[in-house]
Amino acid sequence: MGRLTHREDDGAHFLEFEAGFLRLGHDLSPVSFPIEQMARSRVLRAGDSPFPGGLPGLIADSLPDAWGERVMRADLPEVTTIVGRLAAIGRRGPGAIAFEPALGTGRDADASSVELAALAQRAAALASAKPAPLTTDDVNAALAKGGSSLGGAFPKTTAHLPLSEDVLDKREILVGGPTPAGHVPCILKFSPADSDGGGAVEFAFMKMAKAAGIQVPRTCLVNDGQRRHFAAARFDRTIASDGTVAKRHVHTLSGLLHRRASDGQMDYSDFMRLSRRLCGHKEAVECLRRAIFNLLAVNRDDHGRNHAFLYDETTRAWTLAPAYDLNPNVANVLIGLSWFGSAAIPQTLADLTRMAELAGIRPAMVRTIFGEVESAVMGGWRRIATECGVPSEIITIWEKEMLNQTRTLRADVAKRPANDVRKTQP
Repeated sequence: MGRLTHREDDGAHFLEFEAGFLRLGHDLSPVSFPIEQMARSRVLRAGDSPFPGGLPGLIADSLPDAWGERVMRADLPEVTTIVGRLAAIGRRGPGAIAFEPALGTGRDADASSVELAALAQRAAALASAKPAPLTTDDVNAALAKGGSSLGGAFPKTTAHLPLSEDVLDKREILVGGPTPAGHVPCILKFSPADSDGGGAVEFAFMKMAKAAGIQVPRTCLVNDGQRRHFAAARFDRTIASDGTVAKRHVHTLSGLLHRRASDGQMDYSDFMRLSRRLCGHKEAVECLRRAIFNLLAVNRDDHGRNHAFLYDETTRAWTLAPAYDLNPNVANVLIGLSWFGSAAIPQTLADLTRMAELAGIRPAMVRTIFGEVESAVMGGWRRIATECGVPSEIITIWEKEMLNQTRTLRADVAKRPANDVRKTQP
């Protein structure tokens, strides 16, 4: 695609895209860094964008946050620059963009088998301790290989899994290298304990979202004999008929809009408008369905890096990426995307129809979507969670949160006649 260089004397970066790549016409970041801007070489400085070094979101989306940063610092403590971090990501980062030359584990081409329980224990130790260099044993090497390219706050790794059943009993997993036949590239999140539900809660949330009509990736629980860890297929990877794995370009909502997820400056109205603009009406309806699900299922931390878009190089079309990072939160305000600039949880049907209007969605469809999602969440949580092995006391805790936090909204929708389309004031 191009070249990114770092100038040590003032910390600036120089970004230039190859003419041959530009002639292909792929508009990979059409909102804040369209192809017309990519055609101009530029010097980037901190503050030119909200991301490190002033990088455009197209490149910054490849940088890990939280967990990935911690593993990277432990694996390559000598790497302190942005270009060094990208080189450490190498060819195994999110989406289709790769970085050469690759440093450290970013160069790994061979898969390694490692004991899952030991990997989880080392991940927990690294997450709770002060940053310290990893040792060179197999477990630490595997953790660095699979974990340093990932964002998010909690310990995780990339792995190759068969995803043949809802629960896989596996004492060892494959990390790094090509994906073997019958396996799928996955992200596996380490569960600290099963006493609080561990990975079973997120697994149940994914099943509940699917029941609500939301597109989700293939998921499973991986039992290492001590804990059950949640795993999901990587939607930025596809497996061709010959078994080879190809990459898909993925761009987060945060990266597309050039707004950091932690700034609290992203709203569901931004997400709704962008879904309609990039993907059309059908995906905007999916966006609204996810918004209603997150409201009812108390998924409050649905920030800008927890929503993404996929680009098809053949059709040059954008679609919403499957839903991911669906988890309940006890917060009684919106701590991810706001709702028309407010952190308050929407209380009325009019709040929902006003949002839907941004994508041309009729009030009747809003009521239909709400009913389908409400049935899956309020009517399905206890049954689905029980089937997924969530402890009964944890099921009750989240059931109460869902009922209490959404009681006013559900009551308002229930009492409105079908032809009531009153709006809230802007």
